[in-house]
Amino acid sequence: MHTPWRLAALGVAAICGIVSAAGIEDSAKRSGFDFMTPETQALQADDTSNPGMLWVLQGEQLWQQAGGRADVACAGCHGDASQTMRGVATRYPAFDEAIG
Repeated sequence: MHTPWRLAALGVAAICGIVSAAGIEDSAKRSGFDFMTPETQALQADDTSNPGMLWVLQGEQLWQQAGGRADVACAGCHGDASQTMRGVATRYPAFDEAIG
């Protein structure tokens, strides 16, 4: 298949996906958690068993660790991330054209 046809097919697939997702009623939308097996739900609910929590703990340590050119920890300016960074995930990552 030639590249223009691939791009056209990809565009059509993307538009169909967007249209079908937009057509889901709010009352019918469900979390991915609902599709997990009971065993996986239990694993995710238990912070001591959930392997993803290892990354959370590492992130908390890195937040406190000084680094960069200024040798300052993120916590040095932003304090307690659970308070000062609330809602940031809904706005980032962001890309600034001016700085690349």
